[in-house]
Amino acid sequence: MQGHASDASHKTFSTQRNDEPFLDPRLMEWTTFQLRQVTLRVQAQVANALISLGLRPAHVSVLTVLHTQSLSQAALGTRLQTDRTTMVELIDELEELALVKRQRPAHDRRVYQITLTPQGIEMLGRVQAVIRAVEADFFAPLSVEELTSLRSMLTRLLYRPAGNL
Repeated sequence: MQGHASDASHKTFSTQRNDEPFLDPRLMEWTTFQLRQVTLRVQAQVANALISLGLRPAHVSVLTVLHTQSLSQAALGTRLQTDRTTMVELIDELEELALVKRQRPAHDRRVYQITLTPQGIEMLGRVQAVIRAVEADFFAPLSVEELTSLRSMLTRLLYRPAGNL
């Protein structure tokens, strides 16, 4: 089945390298276009780096959110803005890898509580190291101050009240 962790080693993700044709300057006038291009490139690099661990970025999101608390499958889907079908597939894949476990709480047998296993905690540490290395390389052209400023600006944009469009 395509997209599962078991076939992650067969996938590659493409990025535009510096030796490829440059981006059209007319498009580079749009901040939204630039943000998308940067996002696509760094996400592709992260995805390629995770292949060696048998994971995809979506798996990392699940592991990261579960690191501090167990959640119901539905609550996890809501927090990650992931539809029910996709969340079930992600949990199935992570459970197959013994990184999470599903349990039905005694107080509500209708839901599954998802918890990281000890292997999941160990894997999350490895994943964090891989992503830190990719980000360090990707953002190397920026100074520490510039990277801190970029993160601050992005956070402000993400948490500002919705505009009136």
